Amino acid sequence: MIVVAVIAVIAAVIIGITGVVASGLPFFYGIIVGVLAAGGLSFLLTGWWRPVRRGDTTRSDLDRSHPGETAISRDLNEHASGSRHIRTHPSWRDRRENRGRRSPIAPPPRSGA
Repeated sequence: MIVVAVIAVIAAVIIGITGVVASGLPFFYGIIVGVLAAGGLSFLLTGWWRPVRRGDTTRSDLDRSHPGETAISRDLNEHASGSRHIRTHPSWRDRRENRGRRSPIAPPPRSGA
């Protein structure tokens, strides 16, 4: 954010110089942009305004949370090695592995002939 304020000050100086050369309305615009940029830079440097407060909020939320809810505590848990793969639907591997074997469920008897 400080970089943006510095770029705005540089832009204000450039606009001010072109305003002096042209001696017209751009000089006034350069002064206004320079005042706004200097004010924003002073707010940033004095600490009156912080562009991002996400770090403080996250830290306070973690302080209030239960220890079992953090990712580190879940990783340190004894069951954190990962879940076993449980097949919920038959896959092509099942058909290939069971090729030639008799199905555990017998097909229904044919009626007729």
